Amino acid sequence: MKNLNIIFIVILFIWASFFIEPLQSRYYLSMEIILFLVFVDVWARKGNAIFKSGSIPLWVFIISLSLNVFFVVTKEKTSTAYLNIALPMVFIYYITSETICDEYAFYFLARTICICSIFIALIWITGRIVATEHIYKLNPKVLASCLVYSWPFSLFLFKRDKGVYRRLAMASLILGTLVIILTFSRMALFGLVAMITFYFVIHRKYILLKLFYGILLIIAFISSIFSYPFNSFSIGYMIVDGQTSVFSVWNLTKFMIMLDKIKEHPFIAMGLRNGEIFNNTYLTILAESGIIGFSGFLLFILYLFRILWKNLKLSDSESQKRWFLVAVFMSYIGLLIDMIGYDVIYWSSPYLYFCILTGLITALCSKNYNICVK
Repeated sequence: MKNLNIIFIVILFIWASFFIEPLQSRYYLSMEIILFLVFVDVWARKGNAIFKSGSIPLWVFIISLSLNVFFVVTKEKTSTAYLNIALPMVFIYYITSETICDEYAFYFLARTICICSIFIALIWITGRIVATEHIYKLNPKVLASCLVYSWPFSLFLFKRDKGVYRRLAMASLILGTLVIILTFSRMALFGLVAMITFYFVIHRKYILLKLFYGILLIIAFISSIFSYPFNSFSIGYMIVDGQTSVFSVWNLTKFMIMLDKIKEHPFIAMGLRNGEIFNNTYLTILAESGIIGFSGFLLFILYLFRILWKNLKLSDSESQKRWFLVAVFMSYIGLLIDMIGYDVIYWSSPYLYFCILTGLITALCSKNYNICVK
């Protein structure tokens, strides 16, 4: 049954990667039912032992987010949005944390992620060349997010695997980087830069880090010479000049709207799916669930960050587990930065990745994680 659960997680990842948002939304209830059945199977085999103390931050997040369901006017809309966030998170978290619990499972998942990222990138590139409809034409941010979260796993395979999978990993890294750049999704690019920075710092490759940032500055300068969309990577456009730049009038206006919403309903807020579109996961959760819901979310993501960092510091520098931790940590950093760019919790594909990643972090940081050191 364990191998079947691994295959299920792989199928879930493929589902999140290759099927467009309207199709996922149409079958979201069916997916939740299947998730529930797999969760029950895991629970039946392992009993209450799956509910460890480390999952307390998860339940704090889930419960704190639920409070505004009882105090908003549009209860049906808010409760539906809440269930679509809470149920997949709980089910996938426990399924993944109890399934990806050894080296074989991690390699199997990493190889699947690598191969999926190659196909996604090739489909998008082909669609651009022949100018036809393709699965990510409606929202390139989703495509960029998928490739950012996948990139560290391909890097892991390139460094630690051999044979055909190492060559596939190289192809995935090249294609993924190219497509992330061509989608002109700045937060995805920031996420990629942050992940690479983390990799160089954790391995103390400071000369390469300086060279990397030198190349970035040259690209930013050259980008400023051209017109839109190629100037999207110039320093001015990223920070001030563009409509969606970090300190643009549009972003500042949205931030002020969020503050007004918080002043009106500081603790519980106005309910999920009842507010402005902020294109920022953190602002959306703060504005729609209030200080209580946002505090629960912040506690959860910071807890995961803390246990990752703690386990990374304690791991042997040459151990297999350390490489696993570095790959997952990089992906988590990319996710947290990408959340600044749009509402990840309301897009099925990146949110499912988020759920899988939380379970994977918990599995890796478990004391019972079985690693065969090569």
